[in-house]
Amino acid sequence: VGFSSYWSAFGYGSFSVSDIKEENIYNTGFAFSQNVVRLVDFTYLNREKRTNWGYGFYNHHIPLSYIHWDIQKGDPDQIVLNYTFGKETGAGIFGQYPLSKFARLEAGLSVESRDFEVWFEEEFIPDYQDLFTDVDRQFFNFFKKSGGFNANLRGSYVRDTVLYSNIIQGPIHGNAFRVNLELAPPLGQKKAKGYASLSWDYRRYKRISDGSLLAFRFAGLQSSRAMGDY
Repeated sequence: VGFSSYWSAFGYGSFSVSDIKEENIYNTGFAFSQNVVRLVDFTYLNREKRTNWGYGFYNHHIPLSYIHWDIQKGDPDQIVLNYTFGKETGAGIFGQYPLSKFARLEAGLSVESRDFEVWFEEEFIPDYQDLFTDVDRQFFNFFKKSGGFNANLRGSYVRDTVLYSNIIQGPIHGNAFRVNLELAPPLGQKKAKGYASLSWDYRRYKRISDGSLLAFRFAGLQSSRAMGDY
């Protein structure tokens, strides 16, 4: 936690608490910078039995330009993106059941509210047409239509044989596969949007030496969300 003349008040941190057997684990993390950035996450995991289960919640408020900031280029060259906040709040419960040493089933139920706050209204764009391209207008419409509320049910099959290395601080050998189905029924309200999404992700790591490897990744997504699965 600190204070500066440029960032004003800011802070970040995380901590974890568990019993001696690590069967009950509590994780939380936070970050803030004045009223511009606010990130709060909390998760509880119960591993007392073969079926692991837990719950959690989160609240995120962050400028999208922070997420897409580049160390060489700085802020994105996109006026709408640079003036848009992403806001997300959600909570859920989840469970994991191991099928074998390397494979497991996952399931979860969650509710989520998501909104994108653009710092200017649509009426502002025609008055400054020299500043806004057609792509800028598409970005504006994208963010305005992507907000909403939903309750979703998801299920996944996961197989993971990846080994990790302390030398390279990451995966060194093995493969991981995940297929995920997510369903959100319409709740009868304009912003309570229903959708279905199917995604898969495959990663392959091939060790060459203690400090080098080849990595391959293939992924796919099909979603019925009007603006895609942002």
